[in-house]
Amino acid sequence: MNEGRPEVVAGKVRPRAGALVVALLLVALGASPLAARLANKPIPHKCPPCLALANAYVRADVSPFGTWAMGTTGGDPDTPDDDHKTMIYGFKPGGASDLGSSYTTVRVIGPNGSMDALPKQEDTVAQFARPEGDGVTTVWAWRQPHRVRVTQTLALAANPFSGRPDATYVTYELRNEDAVEVRAGVRALIDVKLGQNDGAPYIVPGVGAVSTERDFRALDVPPFWLAFESPTYDPRQLRGVGMLQGPGLASPDRAVIAWWVSLRDKPWEYTIDPTQTITTDSAVALYYDPLPLAPGSTRAVTTSYGIAGNRGGEVFLSSPSAMCGSEFPVSLFVSNFGADPLLDGAATLDVPPGLALAAGEAATKPLGTIGAGRTGSAVWRLLAGSTAQGDFRLTARASFAHGRVFHAEHIVRVACLVPTPGPTLPTAVPTPLPAPSPTAEPGPGVCAYILPRVPPAAIAQAVADPQKVGGWGMLCQPNLPPSPWNIERDRLALLRASTPYHPQFNPLVYKCQCP
Repeated sequence: MNEGRPEVVAGKVRPRAGALVVALLLVALGASPLAARLANKPIPHKCPPCLALANAYVRADVSPFGTWAMGTTGGDPDTPDDDHKTMIYGFKPGGASDLGSSYTTVRVIGPNGSMDALPKQEDTVAQFARPEGDGVTTVWAWRQPHRVRVTQTLALAANPFSGRPDATYVTYELRNEDAVEVRAGVRALIDVKLGQNDGAPYIVPGVGAVSTERDFRALDVPPFWLAFESPTYDPRQLRGVGMLQGPGLASPDRAVIAWWVSLRDKPWEYTIDPTQTITTDSAVALYYDPLPLAPGSTRAVTTSYGIAGNRGGEVFLSSPSAMCGSEFPVSLFVSNFGADPLLDGAATLDVPPGLALAAGEAATKPLGTIGAGRTGSAVWRLLAGSTAQGDFRLTARASFAHGRVFHAEHIVRVACLVPTPGPTLPTAVPTPLPAPSPTAEPGPGVCAYILPRVPPAAIAQAVADPQKVGGWGMLCQPNLPPSPWNIERDRLALLRASTPYHPQFNPLVYKCQCP
Protein backbone atom coordinates (compact mmCIF):
# COMPACT_ATOMS: atom_id res chain seq x y z
CA MET A 1 0.00 0.00 0.00
CA ASN A 2 1.27 3.48 -0.87
CA GLU A 3 1.10 5.44 2.40
CA GLY A 4 1.48 8.73 0.58
CA ARG A 5 -1.78 8.41 -1.31
CA PRO A 6 -5.23 9.13 0.03
CA GLU A 7 -7.90 6.47 0.27
CA VAL A 8 -10.48 6.29 -2.48
CA VAL A 9 -14.04 6.37 -1.20
CA ALA A 10 -17.09 6.46 -3.47
CA GLY A 11 -14.95 7.31 -6.49
CA LYS A 12 -13.23 10.37 -5.01
CA VAL A 13 -10.70 10.84 -2.25
CA ARG A 14 -10.76 10.78 1.51
CA PRO A 15 -7.54 12.12 3.10
CA ARG A 16 -5.55 9.88 5.38
CA ALA A 17 -5.32 10.76 9.06
CA GLY A 18 -2.57 13.39 8.84
CA ALA A 19 -4.14 15.15 5.89
CA LEU A 20 -7.52 15.03 7.60
CA VAL A 21 -6.15 16.88 10.66
CA VAL A 22 -4.70 19.57 8.38
CA ALA A 23 -7.98 19.87 6.51
CA LEU A 24 -9.91 20.26 9.77
CA LEU A 25 -7.53 22.99 10.91
CA LEU A 26 -7.95 24.82 7.62
CA VAL A 27 -11.72 24.67 7.89
CA ALA A 28 -11.48 25.96 11.45
CA LEU A 29 -9.49 28.89 10.09
CA GLY A 30 -12.16 29.63 7.53
CA ALA A 31 -10.43 28.04 4.52
CA SER A 32 -12.19 26.34 1.60
CA PRO A 33 -13.62 22.92 2.55
CA LEU A 34 -11.31 21.27 0.05
CA ALA A 35 -8.37 23.43 1.06
CA ALA A 36 -7.81 23.46 -2.67
CA ARG A 37 -6.67 27.05 -3.02
CA LEU A 38 -3.60 26.63 -0.82
CA ALA A 39 -2.31 23.73 -2.91
CA ASN A 40 -3.08 25.31 -6.28
CA LYS A 41 -6.16 23.11 -6.73
CA PRO A 42 -9.42 24.24 -8.28
CA ILE A 43 -12.00 25.85 -6.04
CA PRO A 44 -15.17 23.78 -6.13
CA HIS A 45 -18.24 25.52 -7.50
CA LYS A 46 -21.84 24.36 -7.30
CA CYS A 47 -24.30 25.50 -9.97
CA PRO A 48 -26.17 27.81 -10.10
CA PRO A 49 -24.91 30.25 -11.12
CA CYS A 50 -23.48 28.60 -14.22
CA LEU A 51 -23.77 29.04 -17.95
CA ALA A 52 -25.08 25.99 -19.79
CA LEU A 53 -24.74 24.73 -23.35
CA ALA A 54 -27.50 22.29 -24.18
CA ASN A 55 -29.29 20.59 -27.05
CA ALA A 56 -31.30 17.41 -27.50
CA TYR A 57 -28.22 15.23 -26.97
CA VAL A 58 -25.82 16.71 -24.40
CA ARG A 59 -25.35 19.56 -21.92
CA ALA A 60 -22.20 21.23 -20.65
CA ASP A 61 -22.23 23.40 -17.49
CA VAL A 62 -19.57 26.11 -17.12
CA SER A 63 -18.71 27.87 -13.84
CA PRO A 64 -18.10 31.64 -13.62
CA PHE A 65 -14.36 30.96 -13.79
CA GLY A 66 -14.35 28.36 -16.56
CA THR A 67 -14.36 24.92 -14.91
CA TRP A 68 -16.92 22.66 -16.54
CA ALA A 69 -18.64 19.30 -16.65
CA MET A 70 -20.71 17.48 -19.23
CA GLY A 71 -23.49 14.92 -19.47
CA THR A 72 -26.29 13.72 -21.69
CA THR A 73 -29.80 15.04 -22.13
CA GLY A 74 -31.33 12.69 -24.70
CA GLY A 75 -27.99 11.08 -25.58
CA ASP A 76 -27.68 8.86 -28.64
CA PRO A 77 -31.20 8.29 -30.05
CA ASP A 78 -30.20 4.70 -30.93
CA THR A 79 -28.91 3.89 -27.45
CA PRO A 80 -31.69 2.98 -24.99
CA ASP A 81 -29.80 3.52 -21.74
CA ASP A 82 -27.78 6.72 -22.02
CA ASP A 83 -30.29 9.48 -21.24
CA HIS A 84 -29.61 12.05 -18.47
CA LYS A 85 -26.25 10.61 -17.47
CA THR A 86 -22.86 11.96 -16.45
CA MET A 87 -19.95 12.10 -18.91
CA ILE A 88 -17.60 14.25 -16.79
CA TYR A 89 -17.50 13.99 -13.00
CA GLY A 90 -19.66 16.53 -11.19
CA PHE A 91 -22.38 16.80 -13.82
CA LYS A 92 -25.89 16.60 -12.38
CA PRO A 93 -28.78 15.97 -14.81
CA GLY A 94 -30.99 18.23 -12.70
CA GLY A 95 -28.69 21.22 -13.19
CA ALA A 96 -26.98 21.55 -9.78
CA SER A 97 -23.59 20.39 -11.08
CA ASP A 98 -20.51 20.35 -8.82
CA LEU A 99 -17.61 21.73 -10.87
CA GLY A 100 -13.91 21.76 -10.17
CA SER A 101 -12.48 18.27 -10.76
CA SER A 102 -11.92 19.02 -14.47
CA TYR A 103 -9.82 22.11 -15.00
CA THR A 104 -7.04 23.80 -16.96
CA THR A 105 -3.52 24.71 -15.89
CA VAL A 106 -1.54 27.36 -17.80
CA ARG A 107 2.27 27.28 -17.90
CA VAL A 108 4.22 30.42 -18.86
CA ILE A 109 8.03 30.60 -18.99
CA GLY A 110 9.97 33.80 -19.72
CA PRO A 111 12.86 36.04 -18.73
CA ASN A 112 10.94 37.37 -15.70
CA GLY A 113 10.34 33.90 -14.31
CA SER A 114 7.78 31.16 -14.78
CA MET A 115 4.36 30.27 -13.47
CA ASP A 116 1.92 27.37 -13.40
CA ALA A 117 -1.39 29.17 -13.13
CA LEU A 118 -4.71 27.60 -12.25
CA PRO A 119 -7.38 30.03 -13.50
CA LYS A 120 -9.54 31.24 -10.62
CA GLN A 121 -12.39 33.69 -10.29
CA GLU A 122 -10.11 36.65 -9.58
CA ASP A 123 -8.24 35.94 -12.87
CA THR A 124 -11.44 35.98 -14.93
CA VAL A 125 -11.79 39.25 -16.82
CA ALA A 126 -14.76 38.29 -19.00
CA GLN A 127 -17.26 35.54 -19.59
CA PHE A 128 -20.03 35.52 -22.17
CA ALA A 129 -22.28 33.15 -24.09
CA ARG A 130 -23.01 33.20 -27.79
CA PRO A 131 -26.45 34.53 -28.70
CA GLU A 132 -27.19 31.15 -30.30
CA GLY A 133 -26.60 29.45 -26.95
CA ASP A 134 -24.06 27.00 -28.38
CA GLY A 135 -20.87 28.50 -26.95
CA VAL A 136 -19.38 29.95 -23.74
CA THR A 137 -16.15 31.96 -23.68
CA THR A 138 -14.13 32.64 -20.53
CA VAL A 139 -11.15 35.01 -20.58
CA TRP A 140 -8.37 34.94 -17.97
CA ALA A 141 -5.52 37.41 -17.65
CA TRP A 142 -2.31 37.53 -15.63
CA ARG A 143 0.08 40.43 -15.15
CA GLN A 144 2.88 38.72 -13.20
CA PRO A 145 5.49 37.53 -13.94
CA HIS A 146 4.35 38.12 -17.53
CA ARG A 147 1.32 39.66 -19.17
CA VAL A 148 -0.58 36.73 -20.70
CA ARG A 149 -4.24 36.38 -21.67
CA VAL A 150 -5.93 33.00 -22.15
CA THR A 151 -9.33 32.60 -23.79
CA GLN A 152 -11.22 29.33 -23.30
CA THR A 153 -14.19 28.70 -25.60
CA LEU A 154 -16.53 25.74 -25.14
CA ALA A 155 -18.94 25.03 -27.98
CA LEU A 156 -21.34 22.27 -28.95
CA ALA A 157 -20.77 21.12 -32.52
CA ALA A 158 -21.19 18.12 -34.78
CA ASN A 159 -19.33 14.97 -33.79
CA PRO A 160 -17.61 13.13 -36.68
CA PHE A 161 -18.12 9.82 -34.84
CA SER A 162 -21.89 10.17 -34.48
CA GLY A 163 -22.95 12.73 -37.09
CA ARG A 164 -24.83 14.71 -34.42
CA PRO A 165 -23.97 17.89 -32.45
CA ASP A 166 -23.25 15.82 -29.33
CA ALA A 167 -19.63 16.86 -28.75
CA THR A 168 -18.10 19.70 -26.74
CA TYR A 169 -15.16 21.39 -28.47
CA VAL A 170 -12.74 23.21 -26.18
CA THR A 171 -10.42 25.84 -27.65
CA TYR A 172 -7.64 27.57 -25.72
CA GLU A 173 -6.15 30.72 -27.22
CA LEU A 174 -2.98 31.99 -25.52
CA ARG A 175 -1.93 35.58 -26.21
CA ASN A 176 1.34 37.19 -25.18
CA GLU A 177 0.54 40.78 -24.14
CA ASP A 178 4.04 41.37 -22.79
CA ALA A 179 6.94 43.20 -24.45
CA VAL A 180 9.20 40.12 -24.34
CA GLU A 181 8.93 36.65 -25.83
CA VAL A 182 7.52 33.96 -23.56
CA ARG A 183 6.77 30.26 -23.87
CA ALA A 184 3.16 29.30 -23.08
CA GLY A 185 1.21 26.04 -22.95
CA VAL A 186 -1.82 24.47 -21.31
CA ARG A 187 -2.76 21.23 -19.62
CA ALA A 188 -6.42 20.20 -19.78
CA LEU A 189 -7.63 17.67 -17.18
CA ILE A 190 -10.85 15.79 -17.99
CA ASP A 191 -12.25 13.84 -15.03
CA VAL A 192 -14.10 11.17 -16.98
CA LYS A 193 -17.14 9.50 -15.46
CA LEU A 194 -19.65 7.53 -17.53
CA GLY A 195 -23.00 7.19 -15.79
CA GLN A 196 -22.21 5.88 -12.32
CA ASN A 197 -18.85 4.45 -13.39
CA ASP A 198 -16.05 6.72 -12.16
CA GLY A 199 -13.45 4.18 -13.27
CA ALA A 200 -14.80 3.76 -16.78
CA PRO A 201 -12.78 1.34 -18.92
CA TYR A 202 -10.80 2.86 -21.79
CA ILE A 203 -9.81 1.39 -25.12
CA VAL A 204 -7.23 3.05 -27.36
CA PRO A 205 -6.59 2.40 -31.08
CA GLY A 206 -3.62 0.12 -31.60
CA VAL A 207 -3.36 -0.58 -27.87
CA GLY A 208 -6.66 -2.07 -26.76
CA ALA A 209 -7.92 -1.90 -23.20
CA VAL A 210 -6.18 0.45 -20.75
CA SER A 211 -6.76 -0.41 -17.08
CA THR A 212 -3.52 0.96 -15.57
CA GLU A 213 -1.83 4.32 -16.03
CA ARG A 214 -0.61 4.96 -19.56
CA ASP A 215 1.47 7.74 -21.12
CA PHE A 216 1.33 8.62 -24.84
CA ARG A 217 3.79 11.12 -26.31
CA ALA A 218 4.46 12.77 -29.67
CA LEU A 219 3.79 10.32 -32.51
CA ASP A 220 2.38 7.74 -30.09
CA VAL A 221 -0.57 9.98 -29.20
CA PRO A 222 -3.64 8.15 -30.58
CA PRO A 223 -6.18 9.80 -32.89
CA PHE A 224 -8.92 9.22 -30.28
CA TRP A 225 -9.78 7.30 -27.14
CA LEU A 226 -13.00 5.61 -26.08
CA ALA A 227 -14.49 5.17 -22.60
CA PHE A 228 -17.46 3.01 -21.64
CA GLU A 229 -20.01 2.95 -18.87
CA SER A 230 -20.20 -0.83 -19.24
CA PRO A 231 -17.18 -2.99 -18.29
CA THR A 232 -18.12 -5.27 -21.20
CA TYR A 233 -18.48 -2.36 -23.66
CA ASP A 234 -22.22 -2.91 -23.92
CA PRO A 235 -23.35 -0.72 -26.86
CA ARG A 236 -26.74 -0.23 -25.18
CA GLN A 237 -25.10 1.94 -22.50
CA LEU A 238 -23.27 5.27 -22.52
CA ARG A 239 -19.99 5.66 -24.42
CA GLY A 240 -17.62 8.63 -24.68
CA VAL A 241 -15.02 9.54 -27.30
CA GLY A 242 -12.15 11.95 -26.86
CA MET A 243 -10.98 13.28 -30.23
CA LEU A 244 -7.31 14.23 -30.34
CA GLN A 245 -6.62 14.43 -34.06
CA GLY A 246 -8.63 15.52 -37.08
CA PRO A 247 -9.71 18.68 -38.92
CA GLY A 248 -9.44 21.69 -36.63
CA LEU A 249 -8.01 19.70 -33.72
CA ALA A 250 -4.51 20.07 -32.28
CA SER A 251 -2.90 16.78 -31.34
CA PRO A 252 -1.47 17.19 -27.83
CA ASP A 253 2.22 16.70 -27.20
CA ARG A 254 1.30 14.26 -24.47
CA ALA A 255 -1.86 12.39 -23.44
CA VAL A 256 -2.05 10.58 -20.11
CA ILE A 257 -4.73 8.22 -18.85
CA ALA A 258 -4.23 7.89 -15.10
CA TRP A 259 -5.65 7.95 -11.59
CA TRP A 260 -7.40 11.29 -11.12
CA VAL A 261 -5.94 11.86 -7.66
CA SER A 262 -2.36 11.71 -8.94
CA LEU A 263 -3.05 13.85 -11.99
CA ARG A 264 -4.71 16.45 -9.78
CA ASP A 265 -1.74 16.66 -7.43
CA LYS A 266 0.97 16.99 -10.11
CA PRO A 267 -0.28 19.05 -13.03
CA TRP A 268 2.88 19.10 -15.21
CA GLU A 269 5.77 17.02 -13.91
CA TYR A 270 3.77 13.81 -13.69
CA THR A 271 5.36 10.38 -14.00
CA ILE A 272 2.91 7.56 -14.47
CA ASP A 273 2.84 4.48 -12.25
CA PRO A 274 2.23 1.62 -14.72
CA THR A 275 1.10 -0.59 -11.82
CA GLN A 276 -1.57 1.87 -10.62
CA THR A 277 -5.05 0.75 -11.64
CA ILE A 278 -7.49 3.39 -12.82
CA THR A 279 -10.67 1.34 -12.50
CA THR A 280 -11.90 3.29 -9.45
CA ASP A 281 -11.25 6.89 -10.50
CA SER A 282 -9.82 7.68 -13.92
CA ALA A 283 -9.05 10.85 -15.85
CA VAL A 284 -7.39 12.05 -19.03
CA ALA A 285 -4.77 14.82 -19.09
CA LEU A 286 -3.83 16.53 -22.35
CA TYR A 287 -0.56 18.46 -22.45
CA TYR A 288 0.18 21.18 -25.00
CA ASP A 289 3.79 21.99 -24.22
CA PRO A 290 4.89 25.62 -23.90
CA LEU A 291 5.94 27.09 -27.26
CA PRO A 292 7.51 30.48 -28.04
CA LEU A 293 5.10 33.41 -28.34
CA ALA A 294 6.44 36.70 -29.64
CA PRO A 295 4.97 39.90 -28.18
CA GLY A 296 1.41 40.32 -29.41
CA SER A 297 1.19 36.85 -30.96
CA THR A 298 -1.31 34.11 -30.18
CA ARG A 299 -1.47 30.32 -30.18
CA ALA A 300 -4.68 28.28 -30.25
CA VAL A 301 -5.31 24.57 -29.63
CA THR A 302 -8.60 22.66 -29.76
CA THR A 303 -9.70 19.28 -28.42
CA SER A 304 -13.09 17.61 -28.19
CA TYR A 305 -15.11 15.13 -26.12
CA GLY A 306 -18.51 13.72 -26.97
CA ILE A 307 -20.74 10.68 -27.36
CA ALA A 308 -19.20 7.76 -29.21
CA GLY A 309 -21.27 6.35 -32.07
CA ASN A 310 -23.43 3.27 -31.51
CA ARG A 311 -20.52 0.83 -31.34
CA GLY A 312 -19.18 -1.56 -28.75
CA GLY A 313 -19.44 -5.17 -27.69
CA GLU A 314 -17.07 -8.07 -28.22
CA VAL A 315 -15.75 -6.90 -31.61
CA PHE A 316 -16.32 -3.64 -33.48
CA LEU A 317 -14.86 -1.12 -35.89
CA SER A 318 -14.68 2.59 -35.16
CA SER A 319 -13.80 5.64 -37.24
CA PRO A 320 -14.83 9.27 -37.74
CA SER A 321 -16.51 10.59 -40.85
CA ALA A 322 -14.09 11.80 -43.52
CA MET A 323 -13.69 14.39 -46.24
CA CYS A 324 -13.03 13.29 -49.80
CA GLY A 325 -9.35 13.35 -50.66
CA SER A 326 -8.27 13.03 -47.02
CA GLU A 327 -6.82 10.32 -44.80
CA PHE A 328 -8.64 9.02 -41.73
CA PRO A 329 -8.11 6.23 -39.15
CA VAL A 330 -10.13 3.02 -38.79
CA SER A 331 -9.68 0.93 -35.65
CA LEU A 332 -10.70 -2.64 -34.88
CA PHE A 333 -11.20 -3.75 -31.29
CA VAL A 334 -11.48 -7.40 -30.25
CA SER A 335 -12.25 -8.27 -26.61
CA ASN A 336 -11.74 -11.67 -25.03
CA PHE A 337 -14.54 -12.24 -22.54
CA GLY A 338 -13.72 -15.96 -22.29
CA ALA A 339 -11.47 -17.84 -19.87
CA ASP A 340 -8.85 -18.94 -22.42
CA PRO A 341 -6.49 -16.72 -24.42
CA LEU A 342 -7.07 -15.99 -28.09
CA LEU A 343 -3.82 -17.09 -29.74
CA ASP A 344 -1.87 -15.78 -32.75
CA GLY A 345 -4.43 -13.34 -34.04
CA ALA A 346 -4.44 -11.44 -37.32
CA ALA A 347 -6.91 -8.81 -38.53
CA THR A 348 -7.84 -8.09 -42.16
CA LEU A 349 -9.76 -5.04 -43.37
CA ASP A 350 -11.74 -5.18 -46.61
CA VAL A 351 -11.83 -1.75 -48.26
CA PRO A 352 -14.62 -0.91 -50.72
CA PRO A 353 -14.11 0.98 -54.01
CA GLY A 354 -13.84 4.72 -53.43
CA LEU A 355 -11.60 4.18 -50.40
CA ALA A 356 -8.05 2.85 -50.34
CA LEU A 357 -5.35 1.93 -47.89
CA ALA A 358 -3.00 4.86 -47.31
CA ALA A 359 0.59 4.60 -48.49
CA GLY A 360 2.54 2.03 -46.52
CA GLU A 361 -0.55 0.34 -45.04
CA ALA A 362 -1.23 -3.41 -45.26
CA ALA A 363 -4.69 -4.92 -45.31
CA THR A 364 -3.71 -7.59 -42.76
CA LYS A 365 -2.15 -6.71 -39.41
CA PRO A 366 -1.11 -8.83 -36.42
CA LEU A 367 -3.20 -8.92 -33.25
CA GLY A 368 -0.96 -11.33 -31.34
CA THR A 369 -2.41 -13.11 -28.34
CA ILE A 370 -5.30 -11.56 -26.43
CA GLY A 371 -5.49 -12.83 -22.87
CA ALA A 372 -8.66 -13.46 -20.91
CA GLY A 373 -10.34 -10.16 -20.03
CA ARG A 374 -8.11 -8.23 -22.47
CA THR A 375 -8.81 -6.23 -25.62
CA GLY A 376 -6.65 -6.19 -28.72
CA SER A 377 -6.63 -3.58 -31.47
CA ALA A 378 -5.44 -2.91 -35.00
CA VAL A 379 -5.42 0.45 -36.78
CA TRP A 380 -5.44 1.30 -40.48
CA ARG A 381 -5.19 4.65 -42.20
CA LEU A 382 -7.47 4.93 -45.22
CA LEU A 383 -7.59 7.46 -48.03
CA ALA A 384 -10.94 8.68 -49.35
CA GLY A 385 -10.96 9.24 -53.10
CA SER A 386 -11.09 12.80 -54.42
CA THR A 387 -14.67 12.27 -55.63
CA ALA A 388 -15.79 9.77 -53.00
CA GLN A 389 -19.04 10.80 -51.38
CA GLY A 390 -21.68 8.91 -49.44
CA ASP A 391 -21.72 5.89 -47.13
CA PHE A 392 -19.06 3.18 -47.46
CA ARG A 393 -19.30 -0.21 -45.74
CA LEU A 394 -16.09 -1.51 -44.16
CA THR A 395 -15.77 -5.14 -43.08
CA ALA A 396 -13.06 -6.74 -40.98
CA ARG A 397 -12.31 -10.20 -39.70
CA ALA A 398 -10.04 -11.26 -36.86
CA SER A 399 -8.71 -14.80 -37.09
CA PHE A 400 -7.06 -16.75 -34.26
CA ALA A 401 -5.59 -20.21 -33.76
CA HIS A 402 -7.98 -23.16 -33.40
CA GLY A 403 -10.35 -21.63 -35.95
CA ARG A 404 -11.68 -18.71 -33.85
CA VAL A 405 -12.91 -15.97 -36.22
CA PHE A 406 -14.65 -12.67 -35.41
CA HIS A 407 -16.36 -10.32 -37.88
CA ALA A 408 -17.20 -6.62 -37.72
CA GLU A 409 -18.86 -4.10 -40.02
CA HIS A 410 -18.92 -0.33 -40.00
CA ILE A 411 -20.37 2.44 -42.18
CA VAL A 412 -18.09 5.41 -42.75
CA ARG A 413 -19.53 8.59 -44.23
CA VAL A 414 -17.48 10.61 -46.72
CA ALA A 415 -18.51 14.07 -47.94
CA CYS A 416 -17.10 16.80 -50.15
CA LEU A 417 -17.67 20.53 -49.84
CA VAL A 418 -19.13 21.60 -53.19
CA PRO A 419 -19.58 25.33 -53.96
CA THR A 420 -22.99 26.19 -55.35
CA PRO A 421 -24.10 29.44 -57.06
CA GLY A 422 -26.87 31.73 -55.92
CA PRO A 423 -27.22 33.98 -52.86
CA THR A 424 -30.15 32.05 -51.35
CA LEU A 425 -28.22 28.78 -51.01
CA PRO A 426 -25.45 27.91 -48.56
CA THR A 427 -22.00 28.20 -50.07
CA ALA A 428 -21.22 24.62 -49.04
CA VAL A 429 -23.50 21.64 -49.54
CA PRO A 430 -22.05 18.61 -47.72
CA THR A 431 -23.63 15.22 -47.45
CA PRO A 432 -25.90 15.69 -44.42
CA LEU A 433 -24.75 13.75 -41.37
CA PRO A 434 -27.89 13.47 -39.22
CA ALA A 435 -31.06 12.14 -40.82
CA PRO A 436 -33.68 14.85 -41.33
CA SER A 437 -36.35 15.09 -38.66
CA PRO A 438 -39.97 14.33 -39.65
CA THR A 439 -40.85 17.82 -38.37
CA ALA A 440 -38.03 19.57 -40.21
CA GLU A 441 -38.45 22.86 -41.99
CA PRO A 442 -40.91 22.87 -44.94
CA GLY A 443 -38.68 24.89 -47.25
CA PRO A 444 -34.94 25.42 -47.76
CA GLY A 445 -33.41 27.06 -44.71
CA VAL A 446 -36.61 28.07 -42.88
CA CYS A 447 -37.38 26.52 -39.49
CA ALA A 448 -41.03 25.48 -39.25
CA TYR A 449 -41.62 26.98 -35.80
CA ILE A 450 -41.12 30.57 -36.99
CA LEU A 451 -43.86 30.44 -39.67
CA PRO A 452 -46.79 31.29 -37.36
CA ARG A 453 -44.71 33.69 -35.25
CA VAL A 454 -42.91 35.91 -37.79
CA PRO A 455 -44.52 38.11 -40.47
CA PRO A 456 -44.26 36.39 -43.88
CA ALA A 457 -42.73 39.51 -45.39
CA ALA A 458 -39.86 39.41 -42.87
CA ILE A 459 -39.19 35.74 -43.66
CA ALA A 460 -39.31 36.35 -47.40
CA GLN A 461 -36.88 39.26 -47.15
CA ALA A 462 -34.45 37.24 -44.98
CA VAL A 463 -34.46 34.37 -47.49
CA ALA A 464 -34.11 36.66 -50.50
CA ASP A 465 -31.25 38.72 -49.01
CA PRO A 466 -29.52 36.47 -46.42
CA GLN A 467 -26.33 38.56 -46.33
CA LYS A 468 -28.21 41.13 -44.25
CA VAL A 469 -29.25 38.55 -41.63
CA GLY A 470 -27.07 37.70 -38.64
CA GLY A 471 -25.23 34.38 -38.79
CA TRP A 472 -25.31 34.02 -42.56
CA GLY A 473 -21.96 32.89 -43.97
CA MET A 474 -20.62 31.92 -40.53
CA LEU A 475 -19.45 28.41 -39.79
CA CYS A 476 -21.28 26.46 -37.11
CA GLN A 477 -17.98 26.28 -35.23
CA PRO A 478 -16.05 29.47 -36.16
CA ASN A 479 -12.81 28.29 -34.53
CA LEU A 480 -12.63 25.19 -36.74
CA PRO A 481 -12.08 24.91 -40.52
CA PRO A 482 -14.91 23.94 -42.90
CA SER A 483 -15.66 20.21 -42.98
CA PRO A 484 -18.61 17.84 -43.45
CA TRP A 485 -19.43 18.35 -39.77
CA ASN A 486 -18.69 22.09 -39.66
CA ILE A 487 -20.83 23.69 -42.36
CA GLU A 488 -22.16 27.22 -42.75
CA ARG A 489 -25.27 28.30 -40.88
CA ASP A 490 -28.26 28.03 -43.21
CA ARG A 491 -31.40 27.61 -41.04
CA LEU A 492 -33.50 30.73 -40.59
CA ALA A 493 -34.66 30.92 -36.96
CA LEU A 494 -35.28 33.33 -34.10
CA LEU A 495 -32.34 34.51 -32.01
CA ARG A 496 -34.16 33.15 -28.94
CA ALA A 497 -36.67 30.48 -29.85
CA SER A 498 -38.66 30.87 -26.61
CA THR A 499 -39.20 34.64 -27.03
CA PRO A 500 -41.67 36.40 -29.38
CA TYR A 501 -40.30 37.86 -32.59
CA HIS A 502 -39.11 41.46 -32.50
CA PRO A 503 -37.09 42.95 -35.38
CA GLN A 504 -34.65 44.62 -32.94
CA PHE A 505 -34.65 42.67 -29.66
CA ASN A 506 -35.32 39.14 -30.98
CA PRO A 507 -34.62 39.24 -34.72
CA LEU A 508 -34.29 36.52 -37.33
CA VAL A 509 -30.85 34.89 -37.55
CA TYR A 510 -29.31 31.97 -39.40
CA LYS A 511 -28.37 28.98 -37.23
CA CYS A 512 -26.88 25.53 -37.73
CA GLN A 513 -30.08 23.64 -36.99
CA CYS A 514 -33.69 24.13 -35.96
CA PRO A 515 -34.70 23.59 -32.32
